[in-house]
Amino acid sequence: MFSNEDLSILWERVKETEPNKFKKFNQNNRNSITLMMFDLWKQEEIDKSDWDGVTYCEEMMEFEGMFGVEEYNQILDYVNSINKIYCVYVWFINTEEGKSPFYVGKGKKHRAQNIKNRSKEFLYIINEFDCDYEIIKEGLSEHQALVTENEFINYFRSKGANLVNKSKSRPSYHIF
Repeated sequence: MFSNEDLSILWERVKETEPNKFKKFNQNNRNSITLMMFDLWKQEEIDKSDWDGVTYCEEMMEFEGMFGVEEYNQILDYVNSINKIYCVYVWFINTEEGKSPFYVGKGKKHRAQNIKNRSKEFLYIINEFDCDYEIIKEGLSEHQALVTENEFINYFRSKGANLVNKSKSRPSYHIF
């Protein structure tokens, strides 16, 4: 298992070798950075050991699928904890009965209030009805925001909400 210092060192070493990966920090880059950190760790473990390449390959074939799973997950958690600037929000129609959700989204805080680049259905609703939004979770990594957004979409749809989200209802999932 890694200490935070170990993870920070791995992070910085990968950052030195691939600085462009860190300029736009999104989900694809996070996955790539996680794999790069994991590969660097594996290579260092091989270099520290007295295994020769053939022995290592034979060992990997025997333990394929188990080697480094805990370490990979720990690296993934570390990468996903960096840059927690995302939120999940809900737009709803104010009715006499209460609030009726019609859209669940994720983004940086300004995205919640921004109505540019929205669907025709979304724009129709906010122009025709008394609408507002609430940020329901903030301080999330992009990964956490994607998972949380999906959970809320599934939850509201299971309660009969007619959401204008373009995504189809998906089973609950976690990326990795």
